[in-house]
Amino acid sequence: MFAESDAFLTALLDTIKQDNPDVLLISGDLTKDGEKEGHEDLAEKLEEFRKEEMPDLHIYITPGNHDHEHANGMNFNTDDALQFRPA
Repeated sequence: MFAESDAFLTALLDTIKQDNPDVLLISGDLTKDGEKEGHEDLAEKLEEFRKEEMPDLHIYITPGNHDHEHANGMNFNTDDALQFRPA
């Protein structure tokens, strides 16, 4: 799954570069099952893309159901990584 996701992300970033937008809004489903490695990998690639290719691009991200609405969903923004449960 990661190999296909990486190829898709690379193609998408190429298209974004060609379109040259001011803002990029990613509306969730950043990972398949909310795995931490997937979030970290995406964050690293987006930061690298912004720094090296489009330094003026503003990137905004919201989580989707695949990012947190499953039995193993975790909140990676806290030290205790308590499971995330939307209100």
